Amino acid sequence: MPVHPPSHWCLLVCNMKRCRWDFYDSLPHSRRRSSISALVGSFIEDAGSALPPNMLDWKIEPVEGIPKQRNEIDCGVFVLKFMEAALSTSEIAWEKTKIGKLQCHVFVPKLQSIFFVFFMN
Repeated sequence: MPVHPPSHWCLLVCNMKRCRWDFYDSLPHSRRRSSISALVGSFIEDAGSALPPNMLDWKIEPVEGIPKQRNEIDCGVFVLKFMEAALSTSEIAWEKTKIGKLQCHVFVPKLQSIFFVFFMN
């Protein structure tokens, strides 16, 4: 699930197979870990009996070897790519991933559809 601890988007994945939380963060910062723990607690509380009771005890593991942001504004694009990686059954070759090109692939179609709807109305 995408999470937004103060001023930054990250991705938190419930890894049922390994009984842990995988934490994707393109701007790693140790202060975020405590707010992520609180978010996990709130999520489990809201879900009630729909989730295994021991999930609160699962470790939050930062995912290593992922690309890092070079600015303060690209976190949403990184979260989209991290979601793709989390859902993929194959390994992502991060060193070949071009986030700048990814931004164009994500946002240009959105802009095209917005302009289309705007001019058609």
